[in-house]
Amino acid sequence: MLHILLGADVKPFPAHYVPSPEKLAESIGAGVDYGLLPVQQCSYSIQQGHLVNLATAACVSVDLYWHYWNINSKILTDFTRYIEAKCKNLLKVNLVSAPLKAS
Repeated sequence: MLHILLGADVKPFPAHYVPSPEKLAESIGAGVDYGLLPVQQCSYSIQQGHLVNLATAACVSVDLYWHYWNINSKILTDFTRYIEAKCKNLLKVNLVSAPLKAS
């Protein structure tokens, strides 16, 4: 992602694994890490001055996928449609409409 934001090749750098998005945000807030966070997760911390947006003009789009088992279930189909509708509004994106098909 850094090469997208900086527009140049980024040389390898020391890295480690943080097991959850919440813990990553906490470690960034504590000054242990830097990273990319979704607007929905960090906007309050930025407004409060706990985090700093280092790339205010940059936006990185990431494809999101909803996976569910191949089960013929009205509840699962209704829930999937609900998730799609909420995400379309929350994430402010245009989802490509495709017939629901379980994987």
